Amino acid sequence: MDVFNIYALGSIGSGKHLFFDTLNINFRAQEGLYKVYSNDYSYKSQQYKYIIYLISGSFKDPGLLPSQKTMCDAVIFFANPLIEEEFEQINSIIFRVSEVHPNALIVLVTQNVFGNFDSLPPDIQEVAMMNGAALCDLEENYNLKLCALNYNLDEIQSLENGDPMVQFKFFKLFNDTFYDIIHDLIERHENEDLLRPIRTEEL
Repeated sequence: MDVFNIYALGSIGSGKHLFFDTLNINFRAQEGLYKVYSNDYSYKSQQYKYIIYLISGSFKDPGLLPSQKTMCDAVIFFANPLIEEEFEQINSIIFRVSEVHPNALIVLVTQNVFGNFDSLPPDIQEVAMMNGAALCDLEENYNLKLCALNYNLDEIQSLENGDPMVQFKFFKLFNDTFYDIIHDLIERHENEDLLRPIRTEEL
């Protein structure tokens, strides 16, 4: 059984702790995950099998996107495609990351609006259909993985109020999502053409 290291980059509040606290439970017994994370760039890329970059909720600042010198296998961000301003930023992030890191897996974690589609107002339904179709096109043309989680706004409020049942549901959603991301990376790394360049010097 291989033990592999994962290194997560990202700004404060981008979800690095959530990422590893979630994964470590699933992987501790199965893959022997060694968790390590940092905000700096003083790493050697060959030490880590997977390097993941997380973009925080304040992703509108382009400085929070991975630069060309940042080695990464996946870029994860959270956004709501029903908000037009955020949808524009989704496009911007996908295009920029694809230019700088053409082999990186881009992961958009969002709400599954179609799980509650009938309860949406008619004007929001129209936006959901239009932007949903656009996201499907992006998924076909870029290394984009859509992770649509089934929750509603009432549950977000309950989560903030500390409801243990809702907390468990969200933990399970994130757990399954991050687990799938890691296994996607494992499959992609079986294809040598998708491997990131090995860089031996410190960045």
